[in-house]
Amino acid sequence: MAAIVGMIICASVKAEAEDVYVGKSDATGWVCYIMTETINFYREGDMFISSATLKMRDEYGTSHYLDYNFFDFRGVGVDVRFDNSQGYSGEVHPSDTPIEWGMYEVIRKRY
Repeated sequence: MAAIVGMIICASVKAEAEDVYVGKSDATGWVCYIMTETINFYREGDMFISSATLKMRDEYGTSHYLDYNFFDFRGVGVDVRFDNSQGYSGEVHPSDTPIEWGMYEVIRKRY
């Protein structure tokens, strides 16, 4: 009986963490993934703020990490800004900042 209860409990546990591919960096050539378990999201007035960690894999398979913040001032996905832990910042745009765009798209789909 205890084994059956244990199997039922284990069967209902679902892993939420995954690394979602968001592109290959033009700057480094590294493959980039957003770590979904690091996504945080909250609202301050009309501003939607989210954060997440980007995992980058170099050509040797070594992982590198960058922390990101995203600021959606109207909550509609237009004029979204970002900054990261290396001091880079700017507007999220599909052709100008494709990695950040990919990250924000994953965040939008999950929240």
